[in-house]
Amino acid sequence: MRLFKASVASKPILVLITLLAFAFPVAGQDSRTENGSSCGILLDNTGSMRFLMGEVSAVGFALVDHLAADCKIAIFDHESTRRDGKIYATVRSDPEWTNDLRRLAQRLELLRTVGGRTTLFDSIAKVAKSIAKEAGNDDKNERVLVVVTDGEDRASKIKEKELIEELLAIKVKVFAVALTEELSTDGGLFVSKSPKKKAESALRNITKKTGGNVVILSEKDDPKLGDLMKQLFSEIEKEPSKSKK
Repeated sequence: MRLFKASVASKPILVLITLLAFAFPVAGQDSRTENGSSCGILLDNTGSMRFLMGEVSAVGFALVDHLAADCKIAIFDHESTRRDGKIYATVRSDPEWTNDLRRLAQRLELLRTVGGRTTLFDSIAKVAKSIAKEAGNDDKNERVLVVVTDGEDRASKIKEKELIEELLAIKVKVFAVALTEELSTDGGLFVSKSPKKKAESALRNITKKTGGNVVILSEKDDPKLGDLMKQLFSEIEKEPSKSKK
């Protein structure tokens, strides 16, 4: 599957975006986030996404461009770690919070696929805690987590229901761009849902319960990234206090 066929799925365009970020820095960028809002972007770079990394990077750049004026951003991805003799893909724990477009572009350029069993729910929980910590105790500070993923989870310790409870407790809204087209549509002998339906159902549930939104893209989709951002954040940007000026 190749989404964004007419937009920014290719590496040369990603490089161009990075160069533009370096060429046109915005003076005093960090001063634009005086409201203390924090937006974490979790990019799924696990093995099941290996053929979709162009799309993941493209959406990552679009998210940075869309959110940097309104909140400080940290980009999260996974690394391979060993536990109990097995390899897992776990989220990195060294975020840098900024809205400096050059530094965020540099971070996106480092994105590479990693091996290991996916721990998506654990990753969301960990990123959410980092967002809440960065936002502080002021409830006026928006706490947003955006995940770009196929939704597949193979080895998380936390369960979906518990994850939602934790997200609600720390007031983090989850938004998702779901790239699920590569997942199997076949259910197993003892499984009622196919991997694709299971992943999409979980992402819908998590985003809805936390006040966010999910956009599920398929191979027939060829959206413009600007339109994708509007669709993803349509509800939150209707709120007067969050509207862009």
